[in-house]
Amino acid sequence: MKSIKIVTLFVLALCIHLSTFGQTTPTPPTPPETNSNSSYSYRSTGSKSSHSISISNDNDTYKLRARYNKKLTSKIRTFLMKKLTNKNYYKVGTSSHWKIEKNDESVFYCKLAKNSLKIYMDKESFSGSFQKEIIAMGKELRYLISGRNAVEENKRELERAERELKRAQKALKEAQDRLNDH
Repeated sequence: MKSIKIVTLFVLALCIHLSTFGQTTPTPPTPPETNSNSSYSYRSTGSKSSHSISISNDNDTYKLRARYNKKLTSKIRTFLMKKLTNKNYYKVGTSSHWKIEKNDESVFYCKLAKNSLKIYMDKESFSGSFQKEIIAMGKELRYLISGRNAVEENKRELERAERELKRAQKALKEAQDRLNDH
């Protein structure tokens, strides 16, 4: 009889323990950090020229990569020398480089070769005004390389945004109609 009481007390204590500590409310996982990422890619091949431009701009970094006809290299070099000046400029062979380092890490670089251009910027290392300058420079380079006009490009972007808006408005109306039907 004594052993039945001990077993009963043990089971009762175990039940109380499990009900108190056995089920805890799970902590939800932290949502991933969202980056507003915008990118632009353009590729053109024609009888006289061929070029591609890729621009990635998120919360932390800005990257531009371009390939183009090597005849454009001197125009692009002149443009970059004007925008970036001779500050942190050096040459390696036939390629031109601009580089800024902080704590022995490259936080900005621009490499111009015969038919390619690479730009990288760690946005966390620079002020907003420098970031805006580099992003604006990238847009100008995009027009210079592609041969497109900024006004024409903006007009095309506006037309595309209007088409997307119309599609979104149509989808919203359809969803509202389905909701009202039920």
